Amino acid sequence: SMGPDELKKHVISINANKWLHSDVQTKLPTGAIRSVDRTWFDLRNSVELNIERLDMIPGGGYDHFFCVNSPSRSAYRFHA
Repeated sequence: SMGPDELKKHVISINANKWLHSDVQTKLPTGAIRSVDRTWFDLRNSVELNIERLDMIPGGGYDHFFCVNSPSRSAYRFHA
């Protein structure tokens, strides 16, 4: 069965220096691009997901747009 204990086994990292701010209620991007530095959105190093972490994120979890880093404007990489 899946539950809070299973969530603690997940680790996430996202190679992004910036994220798009979203309205907490509508979940739509406001157009503001913000730095991930010193925020819950700094996932450049692997972090373990847990209920405490998710509860601290505006909106209650990671349902946000990240500006994924790329080596150049002409380089394309698969991001899941």
